[in-house]
Amino acid sequence: MAKSDSGFLPAECDSRIRAVVEYWSGLPAGPIGVPMRRDFDPLDLPVRLLPHVWMVDAEREPARFRFRLCGSHLVEALGFNPTGRYYDEVFPDFASTATFAALTRVRETGQGSWRSGDPNLTFPNHDIRALERTFLPLTSDGRRIDIVLAASIYRGRSGRPV
Repeated sequence: MAKSDSGFLPAECDSRIRAVVEYWSGLPAGPIGVPMRRDFDPLDLPVRLLPHVWMVDAEREPARFRFRLCGSHLVEALGFNPTGRYYDEVFPDFASTATFAALTRVRETGQGSWRSGDPNLTFPNHDIRALERTFLPLTSDGRRIDIVLAASIYRGRSGRPV
């Protein structure tokens, strides 16, 4: 597995997402080519980015994803704090979504991903119309990708962030 740099981001990427990806890209590669979780320190990020940062535990057998740490922007978009809960407990039919596929790709390939558009998931307390997000691999044990670092921006009908 090899860590990608920020080259997968398009020119129109939100500056907050870009800053998180560039920070991640600057972390040292661990034994499997992606940064170690211990090298990621949220306090190294500018304060303006922290609400947009969150982390996901990436389990393999069975393939499940659990909210590990949630920034306030995600909590506001969802209308509750999902920390400690599995995606499939929060979102019905999660295993058939593009988000499940993207998290799985990051876990399996070690490559970061970026997406902008329809959120593909239902946010019960808000009329979320668009998102921009990145998923970035981390390893806690140096043998497998087991954490995904994420950053997101959710926008309502007006186009402004939620």
